Amino acid sequence: MNWGIMKERLMNSQYYYFHTDNGVLLCGDCLKVMKELPENRIDLIYIDPPYGIDKDKIFGMPKWKSMEEHYKFCDELGLSIIRKVDRKKRSNWGLAHYLWWAYPRLALMKKLLSDKGSIYVHTDWHCGHYVKIIMDDIFGKENFVNEIIWEYRTGGIPQKGFAKKHEVLLFYSKTSHFDFNQLTEKTYIPTLANRTFAKEELGAKQDTEGCSVCGLKGQWYKMSFMRDVWLVQPLFRNNQERVDYATQKPEKLLERIIKASSNEDSIVADFFAGSGTTGAVAEKLGRKWVLIDFNKKACEIIKQRLLNLK
Repeated sequence: MNWGIMKERLMNSQYYYFHTDNGVLLCGDCLKVMKELPENRIDLIYIDPPYGIDKDKIFGMPKWKSMEEHYKFCDELGLSIIRKVDRKKRSNWGLAHYLWWAYPRLALMKKLLSDKGSIYVHTDWHCGHYVKIIMDDIFGKENFVNEIIWEYRTGGIPQKGFAKKHEVLLFYSKTSHFDFNQLTEKTYIPTLANRTFAKEELGAKQDTEGCSVCGLKGQWYKMSFMRDVWLVQPLFRNNQERVDYATQKPEKLLERIIKASSNEDSIVADFFAGSGTTGAVAEKLGRKWVLIDFNKKACEIIKQRLLNLK
């Protein structure tokens, strides 16, 4: 199924909300909406799903209260320890419910991916280690590619313990034939006592634009292949990218993912689209895209954001 036929089909869906030449936005529970998408057609999936915490309520997500059927599901995966974890959590976090909720959605995403496709699952310390276990079960441990650490420098510091300043992206492929474009980044050199050596032997250059993190100009750097630790600043209140969405991710983060794991003829998807960053970046980079979100407010924010790109 080519993009034109796929797009027309999605625009006739009961979940249709908005479209551009390059993409379609659908509004509804992704488990139901994804069943209307053709299998083996999406080349890249990025998702930033809820983390199974109380804050998820503002996005209309279910209450994470575990029941016996959820525990039996975890037992079948060899995760009987979840019973103990839930029991000790005073707020009744409902980790078993969360994993039971996430599994069929992730399994369906695998079916939607093309053989050259890959998926990035955005998570954090709340449940990332448990999500990796079910990702290994669905995609196969052999198709795990990277655990990417998104590091940022902002926010407060706890009275006890180290400040939590990172989130995790679990990067899996569907097969061993997945698309990947090697990216490079600036590596700053701490000291340049011998600039001639740095220029000639290291190929160092002087940064006239300014570091994207500290903003300082004149530092010396060399280009190197991108590592699995990404220092990308989050969005501050006065950032021009900002829309009215609490968990909005910076475009620079999605730009790396889309450039690395897709090409100009690729279809990119985000099934927890939120603020629409995936769609905005895909639109700018000339990719085709499919976005889904359950929250109508989020869908309206995405629509206005994409309209403002024109």
